[in-house]
Order: sequence, then C-alpha cells, then structure tokens
Amino acid sequence: MCKPKGGADPCMLHRRPGRPVQIAPERRVEMVLDAAQALLAEHPLADVTMTAIAARAGMSKRTLYGMFDSREALLEACIARLTRSIFRPLEEDDRARPLEHRLKRLLTLNTGPETELYALELLRSLIAEASSFSALARRTCEESFDTLARNVTVELHEGLRRGEIVDLPAERLSLAARIVIDMACVNPLPFLLNPQAPKPTREQKAARRDWAVEIFLNGLGRK
Repeated sequence: MCKPKGGADPCMLHRRPGRPVQIAPERRVEMVLDAAQALLAEHPLADVTMTAIAARAGMSKRTLYGMFDSREALLEACIARLTRSIFRPLEEDDRARPLEHRLKRLLTLNTGPETELYALELLRSLIAEASSFSALARRTCEESFDTLARNVTVELHEGLRRGEIVDLPAERLSLAARIVIDMACVNPLPFLLNPQAPKPTREQKAARRDWAVEIFLNGLGRK
C-alpha cells in the first residue's frame, strides 16, 4: 500500500464516501519511474536505492517490489523509457521520404535542456560505476546507441535497395551507420570532463547533423 506524502495519498485519484479510488497500475509505474529518474539526476547511481525511490514516490518498498523484481529491473525500465524518448524510430509517413530526410529524422535526438542534463549525469554515473553495474551499463548502451545504429543501418540498406546510394558494400552497412552517427551527433566526452563547457544550441546541433548527412551521402555516390 502506498504511503501518504505531504498530507495526500498519491495512490488515490480522489476519495468517495466509503471506498477510495486507486490509481491505475500503469500510472503507478510511471510515478515510480519519475521518482527514479529524478534521483538519478541528483545522486550517484549507488545511492539510488529502492528505499530512496520508494520515499521519493511516496510508496512502500513492498509496492515497488510488486511492480519490479529488483532494483536493477526498475533502473533498466527507467533508462529504457528515457532512451525511447530520445532515440525515436521513424514515423510511418517518413518511410516514403528520401534517404537524406530519413537519416536526418533518425539523427535528431529528442532532448530538451532538462533531459539533456539528466542524460549527461546518468552517463557520467554509469561510466564511473560501470564495473559495479556492468549489466545496467551494457543494457543502457543497447537501448540507446545500439538501437540508433540498427535503425540507421536499416535505412542505409533500404537506400541501397531503392538505388538512393550506390557506393556502399552491403557488408559495411553497420560500420557506415556508426560513422554517420559519430559525424552527426555531438561527442558528450568534453561535457562529461568539463560540466561548465558551453553546450551547442539546438540550431548548432541541427546544422551539424544536416552537414554530416550531406557529406556522408555525397561520399557514398548518392543519386
């Protein structure tokens, strides 16, 4: 059962005479993931315990364990939700567009200032504690950069099939996908090493992405 927080029970939508109305299970999960995400942005990974998450969400640890088998499973779900919001696949309407458009769409990372800061802090924590949380670090990589690389590889393969590019051997599709991602996306390492370093604006990141895709496609003999 959820514990009251600040005088209100977050597990009840509103009260009726007699019996309280409970929050839907899906909403409870979102509340827990919101709490975990907030803690991950504020504390080292080792400090984001089930006790801390339960207190932040205004629930008991028993409630959390009823939704997630372990702390690792909860944190994996939190990170997976974040990466799904940042690395989005193409919409159905995009698939009929030229390869240049499809690549630019995939390489547009959906981040606002708060999400970007949170993602950087999470990455910093995962790198610092990768030896202790190796499975979580590996899963984060798979959910984010590996997923993006697979999506880009699919579109390069489709570009070959449609004749949009010609000078790309099929066996190098995956490598080419990694190369264009490295070209288009800002390297986070300088900002991890120096948190005060000025970060590029949305316009600067879009200009980099567009130029990188143009250079990449011109090098592949696009039609």
